[in-house]
Amino acid sequence: MRSLSLFAIAAMIGSYAVGPVPAQAQDAPEELESLKPHEVVQEVLNFRDRLALTRRQVAQLNELHVTVRDEKHQYSHSGEKPHVTKHEAMITRGQAYADAMAILTPEQRGTAVTLLTTLPETIKLPAGLDGGKPHEVVERILQKREQLGLSETQAQQLDELHVMIRDEKHRYSHRGGKPHQTTHQQMITREQAFADAMAILSPEQRLQALKVFDASEKG
Repeated sequence: MRSLSLFAIAAMIGSYAVGPVPAQAQDAPEELESLKPHEVVQEVLNFRDRLALTRRQVAQLNELHVTVRDEKHQYSHSGEKPHVTKHEAMITRGQAYADAMAILTPEQRGTAVTLLTTLPETIKLPAGLDGGKPHEVVERILQKREQLGLSETQAQQLDELHVMIRDEKHRYSHRGGKPHQTTHQQMITREQAFADAMAILSPEQRLQALKVFDASEKG
């Protein structure tokens, strides 16, 4: 996929911004600091129904999400020996958040800020869901659809999230030295899978989910 420069991204966002973005919607809430830049955009997308996003807004947010996720990486090198190389995100969490907010209407931004700041309540994985693979976290939430009162749309979105995480491409890290060691790294963690699933639920359903899975652990 062709990677866009920051200037191209700015031009793209500017072309569909619906008005000046207020200060509260320019800075990513501290509660989202555990998310990567592209995950912030994904969380906004997960609230598509609650925000009543148009098809055009969904397409624009999808394009922004992919652009941020697939950006080329830049690296900083220390002058000391041994050399230390650090990965630095070209698009920060705050930039991704502001760009996503720019796509929304003023009314949608206010709702989005409220919804996103409730996410931290359910970002911490409950003990009842600890263990297992990330996609199984979503699957187990989906299995509680009746207890959580999930709508058909929510069930479909959770099913799509489950399949996406289950079928994700794997990433590997390689350590220097001999013999070479290759370690499989999960690209989506259990915590991220849980947070993405919770974003599909209403605040009331999230609290119910916490009770359900906390109770399952105690039982």
